[in-house]
Amino acid sequence: MKAPTYKVTKHLIKLLNKHIILNNQYNVRHSTSLAADQIKLNLCKDHQMITDDMKDLYVNIPIEESVAITNQCS
Repeated sequence: MKAPTYKVTKHLIKLLNKHIILNNQYNVRHSTSLAADQIKLNLCKDHQMITDDMKDLYVNIPIEESVAITNQCS
């Protein structure tokens, strides 16, 4: 990847994974696995399903501030 925030994001992921344990049962990595899981769902009428694509989440994060915060944490 050549995106400016790619390396910062990879570093942040490593740092966060050391300190935060997330139960990933509600996360999917590919749209095909999401579609397969949706077939198995049995939602009630008062429930809603929400999806969010995090692919472009980091484009608005200020790089200098992110690097400074990352350096403070390591």
